[in-house]
Amino acid sequence: MIVTIIGVSLLAIWGLTCIRLFYKRARAKVIASGFVFRVRCEHCGTEYDVPVEEFLKSNAMKSRSKARTKLHGAVCDNSPVYSYAAKRFSCPGCQGKCWAQILNYNEYQKENRVAIIGYALLMAFGFYLGANILAAVMRLVERIAG
Repeated sequence: MIVTIIGVSLLAIWGLTCIRLFYKRARAKVIASGFVFRVRCEHCGTEYDVPVEEFLKSNAMKSRSKARTKLHGAVCDNSPVYSYAAKRFSCPGCQGKCWAQILNYNEYQKENRVAIIGYALLMAFGFYLGANILAAVMRLVERIAG
């Protein structure tokens, strides 16, 4: 019984570690892409560029999207298409933090989607492999202890 509790606890820790590692590495990949957002201030109308590092700093975002399934060969793509996306940035025109509409958000989603999905599959395989190794070790410990 105690071996099962320890095994489940270790599996939860392994899962959280994989999620954290995925988040950190995916964020590093997005930053390494060097994508530059083109935004327009909703207050004064000034258009300016925002680097991806500044984009990832703030969490508040408002958006409107519509997902339509499209066929690409034999693959169905159900990715959202954003008609509106905005975040708060420091505007050089009105010298304050204002909501700014992101003009090229769909390009950003399209560019990073393939890299992130590939990395997510790799991390899922790593979790699966680690979970199986952990299960084998726990079975071995149960046989020795039992």
